[in-house]
Amino acid sequence: MEAKSSKQAHNEVITMTLNNREIQSSSNQSVLFDSTEEPPEIINYECLYKNLLKDHNKLKTDLRMQENELISVKNLNNTLLKSNESLRSKISEIHKDVNLLSIIMINQNSLIKEFKKSSVNLITRSIENEAKKYLSTVFSQNQIDLIMKKKKKVHWSRDEISKALTLRYFSKRAYIYVKNELNYPLPGILSLQRWARNIDLRNGVLGDVPINNVEHLEGSGSNTESDNESLLEIDKNKYENEEDAIEYLAGWVVKKYNLQFPELGLTTTQCNLEYLQEHDYRIPTSIHNLSYGSLIVPSQDFKNKINRIEWLIKKITKNQISKRPGVVKYLINKITHQMDIEEKYKPVIETYIKQRIFIGMRYLKQHQYLLIKKRKAKTQLLKLQILKRLMT
Repeated sequence: MEAKSSKQAHNEVITMTLNNREIQSSSNQSVLFDSTEEPPEIINYECLYKNLLKDHNKLKTDLRMQENELISVKNLNNTLLKSNESLRSKISEIHKDVNLLSIIMINQNSLIKEFKKSSVNLITRSIENEAKKYLSTVFSQNQIDLIMKKKKKVHWSRDEISKALTLRYFSKRAYIYVKNELNYPLPGILSLQRWARNIDLRNGVLGDVPINNVEHLEGSGSNTESDNESLLEIDKNKYENEEDAIEYLAGWVVKKYNLQFPELGLTTTQCNLEYLQEHDYRIPTSIHNLSYGSLIVPSQDFKNKINRIEWLIKKITKNQISKRPGVVKYLINKITHQMDIEEKYKPVIETYIKQRIFIGMRYLKQHQYLLIKKRKAKTQLLKLQILKRLMT
């Protein structure tokens, strides 16, 4: 395109010069000059052409430079547009991140508040638990609730009332001083008086302190015929209950080894069928009544061995089982050495002895607890009788 435009300009300049020459030659022929006037200067068209060509080339170079500048400006504009788009996308992403971070900050603040509340609650609970742990060695649960202001009013238990009555028994002034001046949580005087009026102090009756009726009958000192009959009835029932318990335990052991040694006993259903075939109309035992056919009745030979074991346990222990370590193993070895038992039945006998010793230990522990409770009840009864005289 540029080559064509330069050629066209060159041809135009040549045609213009030729036309000017023709016009000037025609004018020279037609016009007559004065002799006095100077002849016109001769124009150097070659120089003019060269100057025009130089101007043309200069304009051409300027045009090229401007075009190059325009192209560079366009490229710069495109790069700026691209960078602007990228910056806009980055700004939008940053806005999204800012919004997300603001939401996260709100959630974090709420979590921090909840954590602070929970930590405070946890600290207070741990402090309360520690305080309760240390206070429980001295105060009761109702007293701790009053000290920690969890309750304004409490329902005093019998143990708390009895302890308060013991303090009141020693001195009323001391009781009032400890309650009012030292702020020790204690029941009021009116509560103690109201509770003391409701105590039933008849012989052998004390609702607030449970006393075993059998022990009360034995320790009452009455020798009437009705009391003696009651004691005999209690002893008879106790003996029958012991027999039933021994038979039940023996049946449990036989049931455990029933698949290995079926000759040691039969189910209660099979025993009932045998009784019907033999026309035995005896009254069934409590084991038959309670089992519904699911328990095992030991054989007579096994019952004889069990009775021998019971006799040896009473002879060796004298109803006092030692608490030393290894006592169960020691008793099992001592009892089995004094009995004539087949080797295959030794695990059965050892299982029975082990369970029997465990039951005896539990019974002796409960019996000791009841004896201690009875002694406390008697001393408390004496104190309450004295307190009732003082309060009324």
